Amino acid sequence: RQTEFGGTGEQFEVRERKPPTDAELALQKEWAELEPRLSKYIETEGAEQRGANRNWRSSIRTFLMALGGGTGATIGGTGFLYLDKDLARRMRLQDEAVLMLLLVVYFLTLFFSASLAYRQAKN
Repeated sequence: RQTEFGGTGEQFEVRERKPPTDAELALQKEWAELEPRLSKYIETEGAEQRGANRNWRSSIRTFLMALGGGTGATIGGTGFLYLDKDLARRMRLQDEAVLMLLLVVYFLTLFFSASLAYRQAKN
Protein backbone atom coordinates (compact mmCIF):
# COMPACT_ATOMS: atom_id res chain seq x y z
CA ARG A 1 0.00 0.00 0.00
CA GLN A 2 1.26 3.49 -0.79
CA THR A 3 1.15 6.41 1.63
CA GLU A 4 2.21 10.03 1.08
CA PHE A 5 4.38 11.63 3.75
CA GLY A 6 5.27 15.29 4.14
CA GLY A 7 4.67 18.12 1.77
CA THR A 8 7.23 17.03 -0.84
CA GLY A 9 4.88 14.60 -2.48
CA GLU A 10 7.27 11.65 -2.02
CA GLN A 11 5.70 8.25 -1.83
CA PHE A 12 6.88 5.58 0.61
CA GLU A 13 5.79 2.01 0.82
CA VAL A 14 4.59 1.07 4.29
CA ARG A 15 4.70 -2.62 5.11
CA GLU A 16 3.21 -4.31 8.07
CA ARG A 17 5.79 -5.71 10.43
CA LYS A 18 6.10 -9.48 10.53
CA PRO A 19 6.19 -11.24 13.87
CA PRO A 20 9.75 -12.13 14.94
CA THR A 21 11.04 -15.57 14.03
CA ASP A 22 12.40 -18.06 16.56
CA ALA A 23 15.96 -17.16 15.58
CA GLU A 24 15.28 -13.45 16.14
CA LEU A 25 13.67 -14.19 19.51
CA ALA A 26 16.65 -16.32 20.53
CA LEU A 27 19.02 -13.54 19.48
CA GLN A 28 17.04 -10.97 21.48
CA LYS A 29 17.13 -13.24 24.52
CA GLU A 30 20.87 -13.83 24.14
CA TRP A 31 21.49 -10.09 23.80
CA ALA A 32 19.40 -9.38 26.91
CA GLU A 33 21.55 -11.84 28.87
CA LEU A 34 24.83 -10.56 27.40
CA GLU A 35 24.25 -6.83 27.73
CA PRO A 36 24.69 -6.51 31.54
CA ARG A 37 27.87 -8.63 31.52
CA LEU A 38 29.26 -6.69 28.58
CA SER A 39 28.52 -3.36 30.27
CA LYS A 40 30.25 -4.55 33.45
CA TYR A 41 33.25 -5.77 31.42
CA ILE A 42 33.56 -2.44 29.60
CA GLU A 43 33.34 -0.48 32.86
CA THR A 44 35.94 -2.71 34.54
CA GLU A 45 38.36 -2.57 31.62
CA GLY A 46 37.90 1.19 31.27
CA ALA A 47 38.65 1.69 34.97
CA GLU A 48 41.75 -0.52 34.68
CA GLN A 49 42.96 1.43 31.67
CA ARG A 50 42.50 4.77 33.42
CA GLY A 51 44.28 3.40 36.48
CA ALA A 52 47.04 1.89 34.35
CA ASN A 53 47.91 5.29 32.97
CA ARG A 54 48.59 6.54 36.51
CA ASN A 55 50.30 3.51 38.00
CA TRP A 56 53.11 1.59 36.28
CA ARG A 57 52.43 -1.58 38.29
CA SER A 58 48.87 -1.65 37.08
CA SER A 59 50.17 -1.03 33.57
CA ILE A 60 52.40 -4.09 33.82
CA ARG A 61 49.46 -6.10 35.17
CA THR A 62 47.28 -4.99 32.24
CA PHE A 63 50.07 -5.93 29.82
CA LEU A 64 50.48 -9.39 31.37
CA MET A 65 46.73 -9.99 31.43
CA ALA A 66 46.53 -9.06 27.73
CA LEU A 67 49.51 -11.28 27.00
CA GLY A 68 48.11 -14.33 28.78
CA GLY A 69 44.44 -13.63 28.23
CA GLY A 70 44.20 -15.37 24.88
CA THR A 71 42.09 -14.26 21.96
CA GLY A 72 39.26 -16.74 22.05
CA ALA A 73 37.91 -18.60 19.06
CA THR A 74 36.81 -15.58 17.06
CA ILE A 75 37.12 -15.65 13.30
CA GLY A 76 35.88 -12.14 12.65
CA GLY A 77 34.99 -9.09 14.66
CA THR A 78 32.61 -9.25 17.57
CA GLY A 79 30.52 -6.32 16.42
CA PHE A 80 31.40 -4.32 19.51
CA LEU A 81 34.02 -1.64 18.84
CA TYR A 82 35.49 -1.80 22.35
CA LEU A 83 35.87 -5.58 22.28
CA ASP A 84 37.32 -5.51 18.77
CA LYS A 85 39.94 -2.96 19.87
CA ASP A 86 40.72 -5.02 22.96
CA LEU A 87 41.06 -8.18 20.85
CA ALA A 88 43.37 -6.39 18.40
CA ARG A 89 45.49 -5.05 21.29
CA ARG A 90 45.83 -8.52 22.84
CA MET A 91 46.75 -10.09 19.51
CA ARG A 92 49.33 -7.38 18.82
CA LEU A 93 50.94 -7.82 22.24
CA GLN A 94 51.00 -11.60 21.84
CA ASP A 95 52.57 -11.28 18.38
CA GLU A 96 55.27 -8.99 19.76
CA ALA A 97 55.96 -11.38 22.65
CA VAL A 98 56.39 -14.31 20.25
CA LEU A 99 58.79 -12.26 18.11
CA MET A 100 60.82 -11.31 21.18
CA LEU A 101 61.01 -14.95 22.29
CA LEU A 102 62.18 -16.00 18.83
CA LEU A 103 64.82 -13.27 18.89
CA VAL A 104 66.06 -14.37 22.32
CA VAL A 105 66.24 -18.02 21.23
CA TYR A 106 68.09 -17.00 18.05
CA PHE A 107 70.76 -15.05 19.98
CA LEU A 108 71.11 -17.78 22.60
CA THR A 109 71.67 -20.29 19.81
CA LEU A 110 74.29 -18.01 18.23
CA PHE A 111 76.03 -17.57 21.58
CA PHE A 112 76.02 -21.31 22.26
CA SER A 113 77.37 -22.09 18.76
CA ALA A 114 80.09 -19.44 19.11
CA SER A 115 81.01 -20.85 22.52
CA LEU A 116 81.37 -24.35 21.07
CA ALA A 117 83.45 -23.03 18.16
CA TYR A 118 85.69 -21.09 20.57
CA ARG A 119 86.27 -24.17 22.76
CA GLN A 120 87.00 -26.28 19.68
CA ALA A 121 89.49 -23.71 18.34
CA LYS A 122 91.14 -23.42 21.74
CA ASN A 123 92.08 -27.13 21.75
